[in-house]
Parts: sequence; C-alpha cells; structure tokens
Amino acid sequence: MDALVEQWDFTFFAIMQEIDGIADRQAVGAEARYRGERTSIVGVVDVDLSYGILNSALVTANWRATEKLKSLLETDPPYGSKVSFTPDWRAPGWHAPPMAPWLEEAVDRASRSYFGAPAMHMGEGATIPFMGMLGEKFPDAQFLITGVLGPGANAHGPNEFLHVPTAEKLTACVAEVIARHHAATQKG
Repeated sequence: MDALVEQWDFTFFAIMQEIDGIADRQAVGAEARYRGERTSIVGVVDVDLSYGILNSALVTANWRATEKLKSLLETDPPYGSKVSFTPDWRAPGWHAPPMAPWLEEAVDRASRSYFGAPAMHMGEGATIPFMGMLGEKFPDAQFLITGVLGPGANAHGPNEFLHVPTAEKLTACVAEVIARHHAATQKG
C-alpha cells in the first residue's frame, strides 16, 4: 500500500494575476499525478473565483491506463450517480519525472525575479510526442517545458496572439535557469 501512495503527487495552487495593477484572473485549483511503472494519470481542476465557475477539469492518461481509468470512474460512483466514460482518443502520453531540488529552486527564483511571484506548475501537454521520446531516451533528465499564455492569449483559438511583455519575462526566466545550471555544473 505504501508503494501505491508514493506513486501519487498532489499540488494545490492559487492564482492572483494582475495586469497593470488590475486583477485579471483569480483562481484556485489542484493537480493530482499518478506515475506507475506502466501507467500515468494527470488530473487538473481549476476554479475561477471571479466568476465562481469551474474553469477547467482535465484528466489525461497514457493509453495503457484508459481501461483502468474507465473502471475507476464508472465503478460505484457516489450518491447514486451514473458515470460513463468514453475516450474519444488515445495517446501514449508522458509524465515528467519529479523536479530535482536545484531545478525547482532555480525556476522559483527566476519566477520571483521577473514575475514577482513564486513559480507555478501545470501538468498539461502530455500528448506532445517528442517529450515521450525524450523521456524514454533520457529517463533521468530534468525538463523545463514552458509556454506563453499571457493575458487574453486565447491559446489555439482563431485570435491567438503572443503577449510580448509576458514572453520577454519568460525568456529572461529560462535564461536565468540555464545560467544557474551552468554555474552549478562548473562548481562540480
């Protein structure tokens, strides 16, 4: 039982995003990650406090987990509810290894330097095929995968755009993390 518990990791988050001194987004949420030898599952829930609505709920799993996930969701749901799960697609998936302390500290310091807030993590994009290949080839490697979703960016929408000030800050953060890694490797 202890081994099963150790394969789970939970993160809770709160977002207070301001743009030019105006509250842009206020939300709370949680992420749960399970990583077994042949299975990985990631679930994320995000509640928008400004509107009092569920902003997003996501569960993604690698293809080996689909039938197990179906069974978990449909077997004995609470309060007499009826649950059905029909996956509309499957992907091999990928689950990043836990962040090493040096990387977690470097990312957090960079975030505080350029965004004035601690780093936030989000498990999404598990279907990026290249990451699965890299993870298999380099199982002990640390990954820093980023994206720019600035205010109103509307990712993958018809009016998607790049918020340049956010992209500049993110670029500075990545540069600082790389510089810290280089400095640490020079020390031995």
